[in-house]
Amino acid sequence: MSKNISNPQKLELTWIGKGEEPKLEPRILIENPEYSYGDPNYFVTNMNCMALTIKSIPELKEKEAEKFVKMAEKSVSESSTVDFSKELVKAHAILKKAKMM
Repeated sequence: MSKNISNPQKLELTWIGKGEEPKLEPRILIENPEYSYGDPNYFVTNMNCMALTIKSIPELKEKEAEKFVKMAEKSVSESSTVDFSKELVKAHAILKKAKMM
């Protein structure tokens, strides 16, 4: 029995969403000193860092800037507080029962 070498069978991996991969944004790597050993080469080779998205900073001018400031001031003046005292009492009771306090 001979095999047809001129037309080999091809296998292809497939999955849901194949070909619909999201476009990746550029990132800046920032070292986390808490996990660093101080060797700059270790940082690069082990990627012991956090990636942040690089985004342009919008610049507001004239009317847009004035509108933004007015809306921000309004938001601050209308802000309210939330009373979590009941939840805090429940959390203390749970922690005490679990002998974590």
